Amino acid sequence: TTRIGSAPPAELTAAAAALAPLTAVRASDPLGLPAQAAAQARAALDRAAVTVNQLVSAYDALDEGLRNADALLDLILAIAAEGEGAARQTAVRIRVAAEELSCLPTGWLDDPDRGLRPWLHRLHGLATAPRRLAAVHGLAAWTTTAEQTLAQARHIAEGNAAPLRRRDELRGLLRALRQKAAATGLAEDPELEQLYAGAHDLLYTAPTDLTVARHKVTAYAGALNRDPHHAGHQDQERGHT
Repeated sequence: TTRIGSAPPAELTAAAAALAPLTAVRASDPLGLPAQAAAQARAALDRAAVTVNQLVSAYDALDEGLRNADALLDLILAIAAEGEGAARQTAVRIRVAAEELSCLPTGWLDDPDRGLRPWLHRLHGLATAPRRLAAVHGLAAWTTTAEQTLAQARHIAEGNAAPLRRRDELRGLLRALRQKAAATGLAEDPELEQLYAGAHDLLYTAPTDLTVARHKVTAYAGALNRDPHHAGHQDQERGHT
């Protein structure tokens, strides 16, 4: 820890405390070392070694860690822009309430105190001795916050794009039903044609009301899945009246 300018971590202090009585016993009675105390000291030393090695590794890898942080911030920016773009497209093409579309909290990027960009800039400034160790600890905290922000940005982007995906799924289902109607010779049925046209017009007009569109596609599917002879029988009854 002297090389990196760190105060002894708690694990190292605990290991020294566990070794102290053993050292005294060894000096006066080497054969009287208690086995349990020796095992406890060994475990404390192992924990201290892990902590120190992690600290030294982080210190030596700080420059690479900062480069990775820059890349992570770029990724968050890209995903956030994707979410904002999806929100704009959805607002124009789908009838949704404003609260159904989301964005990252205000200030997540550029707030002077907690924004990821100025925070990372400060860490870059600390990367030279004697503040390098502070940058190590700060980078760990920054990375935790940045990864949480990335997960949130992805969730937002997915949520903002979901209405457009649902519309496209309904369009795909309607096309498949239309093909089924053609394959079964029902494409020219007047009732089916009217139901199809209503669903098609709604799905290809902006802003689309997805609830109404889903009902119309479901109605078309229900009519199509009826026994074709039933539809023909209804036509005959209408003809007799």
